[in-house]
Amino acid sequence: MKYLLSLCLLTLSLPLLAQTTLNAGVTTDPLGPGAFPIEVDLQAEGLDIETDTSNVGNVVAVILTNQGEQRAQCTVTFHNGPEVAGPVRVNIAPGAQVEATESLQRAVIRVRADVECERA
Repeated sequence: MKYLLSLCLLTLSLPLLAQTTLNAGVTTDPLGPGAFPIEVDLQAEGLDIETDTSNVGNVVAVILTNQGEQRAQCTVTFHNGPEVAGPVRVNIAPGAQVEATESLQRAVIRVRADVECERA
């Protein structure tokens, strides 16, 4: 149910997500007072993985794009202060794009997302 709610919120906000900007690994959403930075630490040795981020309220997303020629398996862990969400595991086919989302329970000031990818 949590995943379905997150997916619905992200789907409804696609026009707003297009306004997200990327600056040196930190993304802020220009939508107003609910915006917060999302820092991404990507560990993907030997893989061509690109990341982008977005947020709608307390739902955070890391968008992973596999630019390489090999399938990748990635684990995304979101950190919001003392709150650490369980890992989100995704498989990404070559040329595909996948979103890893998490709904955070505490007030958000800044989020760090640790992304670890390896060949699948």
